[in-house]
Amino acid sequence: MTDTDLANQALGAIGAKATITSINENSPEAKACLREFASARDELLRKAHWDFARKAINGVVLKSAPGTPGNNNPATAIWNPTTQPPLPWLYEYQYPADCIQVRRIISQLNYNQGGPSIPIFSVSNSAYPPENEIQIIKFIKAFDTSVAAPVILTNQYQAIIEYTFKQTNSDLWDPSFQEAFVIALATRIVFPLTGKVSITKEMMERMLYLINEARVNDGNEGLTIWNTAPDWLQARYTGGFDGEREW
Repeated sequence: MTDTDLANQALGAIGAKATITSINENSPEAKACLREFASARDELLRKAHWDFARKAINGVVLKSAPGTPGNNNPATAIWNPTTQPPLPWLYEYQYPADCIQVRRIISQLNYNQGGPSIPIFSVSNSAYPPENEIQIIKFIKAFDTSVAAPVILTNQYQAIIEYTFKQTNSDLWDPSFQEAFVIALATRIVFPLTGKVSITKEMMERMLYLINEARVNDGNEGLTIWNTAPDWLQARYTGGFDGEREW
């Protein structure tokens, strides 16, 4: 579905009689849609961790604290903001140019924080914890005045950055997201094109419903079912538990 198709659906949702042949044409309807299109898309992308807009990259280190891997310089008596990340963080990473929202920081396959290298795939599958128990690596988004750009601060060495990126190809959007976007765009253009406040309220209520529905649909596609029963429950089935029931 093209951007023009989505714009026409938004126009139809507000009861507009006119349609457009291109979102870039010189008509009031097209101008209104184009003016709000990108901001409506980016706002909706921030509403959830959409699968179709997931990306992971190796973080680009901008600064590291003295004494950490990658920075063998001795510690300084006073913090130097031009060469060191803000305290108490050890590493400063470049904020991806196409990033809408950072989701999480992940360690490398061979994790090394000053000690021996430990390949995470060297352990048995049974040693992996459920997803909700995976180690949470703290990070924050900040603005570094010395580089005049947003950055990511964390204590993770060689961090992998997983984030929601600015997916501008509407053909790749999930159908539920497309539907929610149409109403989100309609909410923004309804008053400039019709001047009707009542329709604006109706569009907002419908948009919130569709966003929640889209988040559920998108989340269900990545639903993981763990087939391992807790130890205390397995003990109750001694001699008869086959370990294959779903819990």
